[in-house]
Amino acid sequence: MGGCGRRAQGNAGAGEARDAELDSTEGGRCGRLPAQALVEHERGHRYGTALLSRVPFTDSLDHAFRPSPPSMTKGLTLGQVAWRPDGKAGPIYVDIVSVHLDFSRDSVRKQQVAEMSATRSDRTHPMIVLGDFSSDWSGNDSVVTELAHRCGMQVYQPLADDLGTYPSSGRRLDWVLTSDDLAFLHHEVLPHRVSDHHAVVAIIGLKAMNDSAQAEARGSSRCTE
Repeated sequence: MGGCGRRAQGNAGAGEARDAELDSTEGGRCGRLPAQALVEHERGHRYGTALLSRVPFTDSLDHAFRPSPPSMTKGLTLGQVAWRPDGKAGPIYVDIVSVHLDFSRDSVRKQQVAEMSATRSDRTHPMIVLGDFSSDWSGNDSVVTELAHRCGMQVYQPLADDLGTYPSSGRRLDWVLTSDDLAFLHHEVLPHRVSDHHAVVAIIGLKAMNDSAQAEARGSSRCTE
């Protein structure tokens, strides 16, 4: 699965739903991405989350987190794609989630991760979650590690010190997480600043597992509430 965009994976590019960012993603190294899932979490402000894909989405949903003034309302967009890793066998349905968490308060981010886990608790497909978490990996208040534990997910080199995505501080705030039946084939932070963050590219493949292990993984709930 090749990727592109501000935060990218598989057949899809993801990011905040702002016109300039979406235009730069579609017109850049991604080429044309005709399928869209876009939602405004703050009505009247054209502000939200989005996914762009080369292939149609087979399912989609959106969720606006509980309002948290004075910050603007954040949320997530989920798009499902039918993926044929070898081009021949029947498709594997993969849930791809673009999310943006509150930037100002740990307590709000923890509540938003709990809401996100609840929206995923009845879904059993392989999963990729990507976005601006406003959080590092380390520390007791890390919502990245909390989501990884809740949903049995992994990230690429979580303790690497050269993958900062927020130029103002050098911190790694933008993350790609995958379920354990998927594997990172490539991950890099690009020098391009699509907004106030650097672009991230991830290429993700299917982890080598026997048929029974794959069936068991795809039949289990991905997240605990």
